[in-house]
Amino acid sequence: MNGTRAAAAAGLLCLAAPSLAPAAPQAPSAEPAYVVRGRQTEVRQRAFTDRLERFHQALSEALRQGAPDLLAALEPPPPRRSGYQILPHIVADAPPKPPARPQVVSYSWQWSETLIAREMTALDRLEADLAKVSPSPSAASRSAYEALVAGYKTVVDHRRPIDADIDYNWLW
Repeated sequence: MNGTRAAAAAGLLCLAAPSLAPAAPQAPSAEPAYVVRGRQTEVRQRAFTDRLERFHQALSEALRQGAPDLLAALEPPPPRRSGYQILPHIVADAPPKPPARPQVVSYSWQWSETLIAREMTALDRLEADLAKVSPSPSAASRSAYEALVAGYKTVVDHRRPIDADIDYNWLW
């Protein structure tokens, strides 16, 4: 019996040995989740910037044909600048504004993507409006071109807070 018990114990030890051995360390995720999400947001940001530049080119072409005098009002999207080299424009103080109602603002990758989605929707609308404008010079097409230039400038102005929001998310 002793031999049988020893053989059984040896068999159990062989079965249990793999579970007693230290587990092989699992490879940690290559990047933390916030980095992965940030890179996805940056891809959307680049797509937005590229689309804004393409719209600028299309609008410029349309203005050359339909309203060349408006080309001076249309500026290409400014390059993205950051760092300490940026100095503010010094201007006279504006009269104080009444205090604004406080609101809670959450900075996150999701908020950055929401801002990008809003401006992509605005670009959808501007592109659809541009497709509807008649290339022949008329008062109606002139006012449509002016509205397109104003809409384009608004989207360009909204790009700066998007870039700042993404920079802020990377910092914190």
